[in-house]
Amino acid sequence: MQAVAIEPGVHVRSLNPNYRHEGVGRVLKVHNEICKVEFNPTVFSRQPHRSINYLLKVPELELCPPPLALTEAGKGKRAEEESAESTEDADE
Repeated sequence: MQAVAIEPGVHVRSLNPNYRHEGVGRVLKVHNEICKVEFNPTVFSRQPHRSINYLLKVPELELCPPPLALTEAGKGKRAEEESAESTEDADE
């Protein structure tokens, strides 16, 4: 696996299935091969609306653009769901 330059402020997503559901988080600190990653709730999140911090291993993270950039490019989670629904409707 190729080493990834992860530094504070970049957006990442966990490859670990236990944390994948948290979505995109922002790196707060990096020390050795461990990152402190903050996951913030979105307007679509269920209550309680609070930020969660996890300590994650660097090799288990993938870099990704910020959520707003994904949405603008039409590659966000909502956009993927809507495009899947539209292709299903077209098949029928």
